Amino acid sequence: MQLDRISYLVYFRHKSDIKKINKIENIDIYYTSLKSKYLTVYLDKVNEKQVKQALSKTKGVKSFEPSLLDRPEINIEF
Repeated sequence: MQLDRISYLVYFRHKSDIKKINKIENIDIYYTSLKSKYLTVYLDKVNEKQVKQALSKTKGVKSFEPSLLDRPEINIEF
């Protein structure tokens, strides 16, 4: 069984807000940038609606958006 996973960028206000975001169910923090104040999180696509509602209600979260790295139309070559 394979689950569809998507990534989101979550922008926060203070370092202490990371703990609040980490307590949200069905969310996995992958990367944290304290200097730029954002997180990269992964979640299951079936739980996207619930997680988006929880993020919008969490104090300290400025904004969130889907990561562009998951887009199939974007081709990154090195």
